[in-house]
Amino acid sequence: MQLSTQSLDLTPANCVYSASGTVAITNNGGGTLGWNVADPVYGSGQPTGWLTVAPAGQGSGDATLTFSADGTGSQLQFGQTYTATVTITPSVGDPQTITVSFAIICLR
Repeated sequence: MQLSTQSLDLTPANCVYSASGTVAITNNGGGTLGWNVADPVYGSGQPTGWLTVAPAGQGSGDATLTFSADGTGSQLQFGQTYTATVTITPSVGDPQTITVSFAIICLR
């Protein structure tokens, strides 16, 4: 399994509370690729629930995962950077981790 990136910075434009990005999963070996996307693990002491991944759970073959960060109505503070990791485990081979960062920035 190969991922198009190991990290995503989902910091949006000025005073926007949500952003999204994608990561491609490709089969770089023979046979059929199966994979599982784990739930996000948030940085120590940080608020949770701001990151979703679709499709979630199990899948197979090449795919594009969409990572969506949403700070609307959450406990996220302006100017702070929040992080989460998402582990993708292939049916064969080693798990790979994607690190996602997100901040709400308002410039005046």
